[in-house]
Amino acid sequence: MKDNPNIPQQNPMPRKANDLFRGYTGTELYHQHLPGFTFTDGVKALCDKCESYWLIDFIVSYQMKQQLKSEAFQKWEMKKMGEGRFRIHATDGNKKVLLIKAVQSDFPCDEVEIWMDNQIMLLPSEY
Repeated sequence: MKDNPNIPQQNPMPRKANDLFRGYTGTELYHQHLPGFTFTDGVKALCDKCESYWLIDFIVSYQMKQQLKSEAFQKWEMKKMGEGRFRIHATDGNKKVLLIKAVQSDFPCDEVEIWMDNQIMLLPSEY
């Protein structure tokens, strides 16, 4: 079947989800997650567009683990390892590895990065 030239074609998702949200350079609202945790407008837009609220649930669910709760700043990266398979990697923003987990997901991009700074989840462009 040929594409109809009168129907605009949807742009494919970029390889890195953060590329879609570079325009978020701060936030107007902080959105409440679980008590004690918030996220920015950029993270909300990412979760809405990529249907990935599960990812911030995942990040928050590990905050009481000993290796994470003492780290005020955390860098969370999720990278595609194969069809529907991703690796989630958390560090202190430097070289100290805090967590590595394999997950199954239908996330539409190959990778994404979310930072946690004093219990606020934000995109790197919002820092």
